[in-house]
Amino acid sequence: MNVNISLLKKLNSLQKKLLRENQPEYIIANDSLNVVKGHPYYLKSFKDYNFIKYFKLIIRYSLINIYYLLGSLFYYKNKVYKSKKNIDFLLISHLISSKKSSSNSFKDFYFGEFEKNKNFKNKKNLKILINHTKKFKSGYNNDKNIVLQNYTNFKYSILTLIKLYNLFLKYYFISIRKKELKINLLKIIALEFLNPKTFKNLILKKNFEDIIFGKNIKKIFFTYEGFAWERFLCEIVKKNNKSTEVVGYQFAILIKNQNSIFSKIQNKYIPDKILTSGPVNYKILKKKFSNISIIGSTRFVKIKKKISNSKETCLVLPEGIDSECDILLDFVNSMATKIPKIKFIFRFHPSTNISKMKKQLKKVSIDQKFNNVGISTKSLLYDLSRSTMCLYRGSTSAIAAAQSGLMPIYYDFESKLNIDPMFQIDKSYRYVKNFNEFKNLVKMNKKKKKFILKKINKFSRNYFVKFNHQKLNNILNH
Repeated sequence: MNVNISLLKKLNSLQKKLLRENQPEYIIANDSLNVVKGHPYYLKSFKDYNFIKYFKLIIRYSLINIYYLLGSLFYYKNKVYKSKKNIDFLLISHLISSKKSSSNSFKDFYFGEFEKNKNFKNKKNLKILINHTKKFKSGYNNDKNIVLQNYTNFKYSILTLIKLYNLFLKYYFISIRKKELKINLLKIIALEFLNPKTFKNLILKKNFEDIIFGKNIKKIFFTYEGFAWERFLCEIVKKNNKSTEVVGYQFAILIKNQNSIFSKIQNKYIPDKILTSGPVNYKILKKKFSNISIIGSTRFVKIKKKISNSKETCLVLPEGIDSECDILLDFVNSMATKIPKIKFIFRFHPSTNISKMKKQLKKVSIDQKFNNVGISTKSLLYDLSRSTMCLYRGSTSAIAAAQSGLMPIYYDFESKLNIDPMFQIDKSYRYVKNFNEFKNLVKMNKKKKKFILKKINKFSRNYFVKFNHQKLNNILNH
């Protein structure tokens, strides 16, 4: 099955149809119908499965769902969510690392600037963290933080699974009656009702309800990208208290084929106000949303003095997705022996299994006998200061690289879906599909390169701007 823009449009059309036919929560929870963006990772489930592969996935998904069902009996704690009834500001963020600071709080990569703000600190605050770690299966809470459980009560779990399996059967049998493309899509969508991610989205919904219902909350801030749980959160908060202001912080990059954040859906599923990281995303979001402000970002980078380096250095920036790491590893490994004068430094996303990537790289480097490829454990600012260019696909760090004066080189792998966060800039000079195009770009004359870099730098300086605490004060006091 071709994974392209046409597929994305067909999925959006199917979502509207299925929302009319069913309880909306089950359709929204299905990630194959709520595609965040036109990215290979978010469309990876759309393959031409044969019957055996399809059946194996049904068994695999069912076993994981049974595990979550049993977890509701053994791990779920009914009274773990103890919190204040009256809350000024509620943050919904993400637990990426289970390490706690001296103040008994978890490091927040998203709302760190909010928590530094004096006006914010002086109010009654609570933070709910969605758990992305292997710890705290039964949740965790103290005066300021609640880590969500991975499970919910058994009754809700079993009723939800029954509904999901009914939807699977309904759309599977519809799909086998006809042989059109949309029907083939239905076969995959039917399977995705059994995907544990769908079940987990509905578990999140229930756990949000258990905490939020009955609370008096003035304002709620959450990371906003278009995921299913964000839709559920908006709906729950507005149902609980219509006077609560729901604010989405759009902190990440927006690519050319950003999808779910722009899809037409009832107002109860979208925030009242959106904060964004800079003028570039503001212009994109303004086409869809009316109440939007630029708040800035912690990703704003100050240009530092470059470390003198006689060797050209290319900083390689994969996303935190294994398949994307493999794509860039393969490309760099294919070039390393052909262009030994360039040093390639991989800087992996914090969520990447770096030991696994090291083993892959070590094996290839021994086989092909090159020593100009390495992996960095240094700070991002240090890596930026010692590099002259960066190779990337969908990485947010590429913006910081461009802000620091590096030439951003986009690997246009297979050219089916553009996932470049800087897609607005002329691609004729920065996009490469093979070694020869990469070599030609590197050998570009200095005058031409300087002109292009000036244009790129101007654009990137408007992508993530410095966080504006005065603007945050105005929002908090309003």
